[in-house]
Amino acid sequence: MKKPLLTRLLFLLIFAFPLAVSSLGAAESNGYKSISWTTNYNEALTRSKQEGKPVLLFFTGSDWCGWCTQLQREVLNTESFYELANDRYIFVEVDFPKKKSLSSNVLEQNKFLAKKYHITSYPTIVVVDSSGSTLGESGYKSGGAEKYAAHLDSIVAPHLAKFKSPTPKAAEVSVEISHASELSNLTSKVSIEGSFDYASGPVVSQQETVVLDQGIVKEQAVAIEETKSSDDALAAQVDAATPELVEVKAALEAEVLTY
Repeated sequence: MKKPLLTRLLFLLIFAFPLAVSSLGAAESNGYKSISWTTNYNEALTRSKQEGKPVLLFFTGSDWCGWCTQLQREVLNTESFYELANDRYIFVEVDFPKKKSLSSNVLEQNKFLAKKYHITSYPTIVVVDSSGSTLGESGYKSGGAEKYAAHLDSIVAPHLAKFKSPTPKAAEVSVEISHASELSNLTSKVSIEGSFDYASGPVVSQQETVVLDQGIVKEQAVAIEETKSSDDALAAQVDAATPELVEVKAALEAEVLTY
């Protein structure tokens, strides 16, 4: 008699209690901001590329998985997690309910994703980049929203280069080039200031001084000087020949008059 009673108690603790508590948490969450979820995987990848954010896939069984709803109650549906992670990820719910019905498109998509990412237990969190490549996986972890957000950040941290915007949001560029005759001082000064998209990070300031290739400039200057020298030499030849031409002209005019 003791064994069946013990078994029932364990069942209640493992399955029924998380579901009951999660329902209470869902009711309490109505008064504050929470994560905005999508069920469209392809749309999430497109947004990831545009916004420079990783995608968080939440594999869940919304109407039967107790630890899935426990994770939602303690982490995903809390205002603390919203403040810490809402701007850092694109959130996708990949649901496998037993009673609730899904559209045929979503159902087929979710089956495909479960196979693609080798899902064998629930809840499973998979973090991917804009191409759908896996960056890391996780599941239920106790400790609350702040600890879980830090855990997710540790998954993304080695891959941050994938999510930085290729150019700053706003940039101010100024270029100053000295006079071409001052070849030794010919420089281009470029100043760039802006902020990157990922994780609402701090403003990044960058200043660079780029020295132009003085060898190329000198070669161009030498070519100009050589052309000028050639023109001067030709002009000198014309000037030298001019007196002789005047004498020839005078002699011809004299012969014409004599004739």
